[in-house]
Amino acid sequence: FAASLPPGWLFRDLAPDYGLDGIVEVFDECGVASGHLFFVQLKATDDTSIEKSLDVRLDTRTLNYYSLLVLPVLLTVFHSPTQALYARWVDKSPPARGAKSATFRLSVGDKWGPDRFDSIVRDLEFVRAATEVGNRAQRIEQYYSHRRFMNHAGKSSDPPHQVYRFNRGER
Repeated sequence: FAASLPPGWLFRDLAPDYGLDGIVEVFDECGVASGHLFFVQLKATDDTSIEKSLDVRLDTRTLNYYSLLVLPVLLTVFHSPTQALYARWVDKSPPARGAKSATFRLSVGDKWGPDRFDSIVRDLEFVRAATEVGNRAQRIEQYYSHRRFMNHAGKSSDPPHQVYRFNRGER
């Protein structure tokens, strides 16, 4: 997989393997870090049936672990008979309650190659933007929650500040 990455993308092995085999860091054409990172789970098969080969069963514990991660996970399958590599983002929704595993179906359209690199970067930009918006909303809520707490901390039941009512210009 590392050899299939564009120049400037760096693959690092993760050991020990806890359901993730590596992490990729994306650098731009000038070698400047973009801040885009993603995890990779590598699978391989000798099965001659491409359809069967692209059905990957993942254990519920692994899926639960993935759902805790901030970074996205790229599931890759190396199909040995054709020497082709396929890749797709893992859906981080929790598995069905009581399920011991879930099957991810990659398609022939998920074939890995240079034509996929720009879309990977776009996906990572979307993840970053979504995370920033979520973090911003969370920080705002935490600020107001903290402010409400501080306004009421150690005070009597009186309001923490003067209350103004604006009815026809009266106070």
